[in-house]
Amino acid sequence: MIEWIKNFFNGFNQTKFEEPKVSFTEKLELKGFKFNEEQKWYQRTWTTPLPVGIASCLEVYREDPEGEWTAIMYGGDGGIFYEHKVDGT
Repeated sequence: MIEWIKNFFNGFNQTKFEEPKVSFTEKLELKGFKFNEEQKWYQRTWTTPLPVGIASCLEVYREDPEGEWTAIMYGGDGGIFYEHKVDGT
C-alpha cells in the first residue's frame, strides 16, 4: 500500500522552472540605473542626509571596448573613491 502512495505522488512537483535570461544591462536597469548617453555608461545617484545638507555620490558601470565592465564610485567632488572590475554576465 505504501509503495502505491509513493508511486502516486512520484512526479508531482517535478516541474523545473527556468528563470528568464536577463542581460547584465537589464539587471542594472532593474536596480535603478539609467544609461547616460553623453558619458556612455550606466549610472545612479546615492544620497545621504548630513547634519547640514546632503552628501551624494555617483555609482557608475562602464564597459570598455573589450567588453569588460568596471564599477566606479565618484564622490561629491568628482573624484573616484572606489573602483573594481565586475562580471558583466
